[in-house]
Amino acid sequence: MSPEENETYLSERREYEKLHRDHTREREKIYRAKPEVKAHRKKMRQERFQRIKDLPETLAYKRKASLKRTRSLKQQAISAYGERCVCCGENEFEFLSIDHKTPEAKKRDISRWKSHGTAGAGLYAHLRKEGWPKEDYQLLCMNCNFAKGKYGICPHQFSLTQRFNLSTEDILKI
Repeated sequence: MSPEENETYLSERREYEKLHRDHTREREKIYRAKPEVKAHRKKMRQERFQRIKDLPETLAYKRKASLKRTRSLKQQAISAYGERCVCCGENEFEFLSIDHKTPEAKKRDISRWKSHGTAGAGLYAHLRKEGWPKEDYQLLCMNCNFAKGKYGICPHQFSLTQRFNLSTEDILKI
């Protein structure tokens, strides 16, 4: 078929489809309703998905979208819990985190979401769904949160002399 004949054929085909649009759509609907056609289309979708799901561009997009969602949820959580560390007053977004006030709250969350963990986007989404409950959660900076988890209390709560029963001279020797 020459280019001119091809162009003529395509223009006639477009004209036919315009005039018979409803009929064409009805035929397509009947054709696509056949079980073998449905199965074939599903198989083709799955193959296409398999081809593109591990492409670097797809992975980068997913990572970027995930980070954006997590950051948005974290911002909402920080706003809901006062926008500053309740212990030291730190208000830098990157340093703030949600803390379980009690070990029981953390255990309950661990049993609730075994696959999501007790931090990050899973926790933020859960808190939003629950209406940002204040009785079991608080906002701490990472230093205060770590110290509370490791030592049971944040260093901001007690001075060195009280914590370690040291004199000022002993502190200066350290």
